[in-house]
Formats: sequence, C-alpha cells, structure tokens
Amino acid sequence: MNSFGAEFWNERYSKEGFVYGTEPNEFFKETLTNYTNEKIKTGSNSFNDNNTKEPEPLDSGNTENNLKTVRVDYKNSSDEEFQNENVTHYNGLMILLPADGEARNGVFAATLGWDVTSVDQSSTAKEKALKLAAEKNVNINYQIGDLTEMTFPDNNYDAIGLIFFHLPEENRQLIHKKMINTLKPGGIIILEAYEKDQLGRDSGGPQDLDVLYSLEDIITDFIDLDIKIFSKEIITLNEGAHHSGEAAVIRLVGIKV
Repeated sequence: MNSFGAEFWNERYSKEGFVYGTEPNEFFKETLTNYTNEKIKTGSNSFNDNNTKEPEPLDSGNTENNLKTVRVDYKNSSDEEFQNENVTHYNGLMILLPADGEARNGVFAATLGWDVTSVDQSSTAKEKALKLAAEKNVNINYQIGDLTEMTFPDNNYDAIGLIFFHLPEENRQLIHKKMINTLKPGGIIILEAYEKDQLGRDSGGPQDLDVLYSLEDIITDFIDLDIKIFSKEIITLNEGAHHSGEAAVIRLVGIKV
C-alpha cells in the first residue's frame, strides 16, 4: 500500500521487526507458485490448459455485467513442487513489485528463482528488505522512487505483483497503464487490494473511499488482459499488526495478450 508519501512509510517501517511479517501474501504466493510451475514444466506463458476453464468474455462496453466473480481453476496438484527444489533449474524470469515495502513478496519470488525488482518510496523499508533477502540467501534489486515519475521498458517483465498498492484515481490509472505496458505478452499480473467495503474495518488499508478500489475501477484498468480471476472476497488476513482480521478485498489475475 503506497497512497502516502515517503515520510509516512519511513516512520511506519522504522518500527522494530517486520511490519507486515516476513511471509508473502497468501494469494500472491499461491498464484506465483503455480505460474512458475507452468513456465518451468511447459514453457507456457499461461496456466495449464488442462486445468483451466475459460471465463466468460468481459464486455468492455457493459461494466455492470463484468462486476461478478470470474474464477477459473488455476491450481494443480504440483502447486508446491518447485518451492523447495533447486531454483537453478530455471532463471531469466523477471518480476516487478511496486510498493513492495519490506519485500516479503519480492524475497519469496526470489526463492522461486525470479529476477526481482522491488520498488518503494521508503529507504527504511529498503534496509529491512535487503536484510530479509540476505537471511533467505537471495538477491533482489530494490529501487527507491515515485512510480508516477519512474519509467519502465515496454514488454520487459514476465510478472507484476500489485499487492495492497492503493492510489488516488488519477495515479491509479496512470500506473496501472504503465504496468500493462512493461509486462511481456503472456506475462501475468497478480493483484490483491482492499475493496471499498473495507471502509470502517480495522484490518488494514486506507480509510478513504477515494483510495479504496471498486470492481469497476479494477476491471476498467485491466479490461484488455485475459482475465483468469476477478473477484470480490471477504478473507481473513494475518500479515502483521496492520493487516489482521476480516477484510474486503479484490483479487485479479490477468494475462497480457
């Protein structure tokens, strides 16, 4: 989550320990693990066709019809097959993680063999992220910057993780467009964010409707992707003191075509 400035996040990350824990976001972990398995086993840029049903097409002209859960079975029996095996079996896969904070997600991706670029505004978070990476015996490329000003090469990354990355509308649309542009054809976007019904809950997220997201916001930004998962869910978070308890979230997985 990165809707505030560097000063806010430096203060938050200055607290002892890891603010959101050291374990990756569960949805990110599950989805990236499966995608990695498919890339390694088949060389495919998408989920295994034998384990996937096509979702109904999304109508770019009728947002109302799109605001329903779209979910396909992206799991398979080997979801954890590669988590503890030699990551030297595969390399060259690149992932971008905006607002990665202390890099719990970036470090996890690196343990799967990904070439990780984490981005955040907080220099304090970077120090803790590099410490975590060292503890896990992996390397990550951590950049400090403002994503509204940063540029990225077109068609560069195999995956992008947008985990609790909240922005006001004008910045949200700009950055989501940048993310699609820098994603390779066949690459995957994994998103989990707080939905507007999170307002009033004490399980995390900005308490501002203008920064919380709606299904319409997200499907509008990512309508050109091949949507594999698109849902609003009530889940229980256990990601440190600031992400704890019952939460209203949006989940999206999309493939660039």
